[in-house]
Amino acid sequence: MKGGITCMVMAAKAIAESGMKLKGDVKVGTVVDEEAGGMGTLALIAEGNRADACLITEATNLQIAPLCRGILWGKIVIDGRSGSIEMKREDFREGGPVDAIEKGRMYLKAIKNLNQEWAITKQHKYMTLPCQINVAEFHAGKGHMEQIAELDNQFHHILYAACGSKMLEHQLVDYHSYVMRIRRKTLSTIERSTASNKEHRAIMEAIRAGKADLAERRAIEHMENAYENMVKNGLYDIYKNTEG
Repeated sequence: MKGGITCMVMAAKAIAESGMKLKGDVKVGTVVDEEAGGMGTLALIAEGNRADACLITEATNLQIAPLCRGILWGKIVIDGRSGSIEMKREDFREGGPVDAIEKGRMYLKAIKNLNQEWAITKQHKYMTLPCQINVAEFHAGKGHMEQIAELDNQFHHILYAACGSKMLEHQLVDYHSYVMRIRRKTLSTIERSTASNKEHRAIMEAIRAGKADLAERRAIEHMENAYENMVKNGLYDIYKNTEG
């Protein structure tokens, strides 16, 4: 808004140089954050500045505009669910992967359709452009809990592959996929995800030290704790609903 600020300064300068006597004071207020919440304007008011009227030098194509457009910033967080590209994708309702980027495309299309509708229904006689929703940024990445769930998957699949039995490995992978829907829920808590990582570390340290009996005990403890947490979070209820 450098052009608008220049206009304000030059107008104040012209009034001062003309010798015109005004009934009140003229103040030039240049504020920050005028497009995202108006923090600069709020700070100006908080300092005690008041006025009977104001002129806003927003671009209007040299037309006097008795109103201005408001603005509201929003943020949409679209959750996904990671999955392995080497495994068959299960139904998302059964705990299968969810592509957050693909879901994002659906939102973008819906916003585009809404803007097209508003181009007709949100017109105002003093505004040259209709109200619109403008997407300013789009970021894609893995959330913290998604990364934890993915690492948890990798840890278990490494152990399954190391068992030396393809039949047992397939059974374990199938079971792991079956309970993963509720596992993601239990891992979403800081307490359980932290405890699960500690249990994984204890298992790996026992394996690295060549202590098979200790590794077995740590693995059993981990499975018991995981099972207990899954039951607390509705293991039987969630699968009863999907199977019944």
